Amino acid sequence: MSSSSIPDPASLVELDNGWTLGYAVDPDGVSWPWLLAPHEAPQAGCDCARCAPHEQAGRLPPAVRVRLSRCEALTRSTGERCRNAASVGEQLCYVHARSESVTG
Repeated sequence: MSSSSIPDPASLVELDNGWTLGYAVDPDGVSWPWLLAPHEAPQAGCDCARCAPHEQAGRLPPAVRVRLSRCEALTRSTGERCRNAASVGEQLCYVHARSESVTG
């Protein structure tokens, strides 16, 4: 079993003692049995609210949106999208915003 194994939700069976039995499938297609320990449901929202704000419902926090904002210009050398960050609400990075000929 590898770290990239994916649980198969269709195979999950809840046992009488609170444990869950299921299978995970690795990238090679091999199924592996899993025995999942019982856990209590979180009282309100996700348990990882403080450590993973991007996992919460609603708009992404500003700090996450800034990291996801990329320039929309295409590079001349490869024709692929520019890798520079763009300011929130802007479509171009600082380099392409000053450039006169932008492909995008």
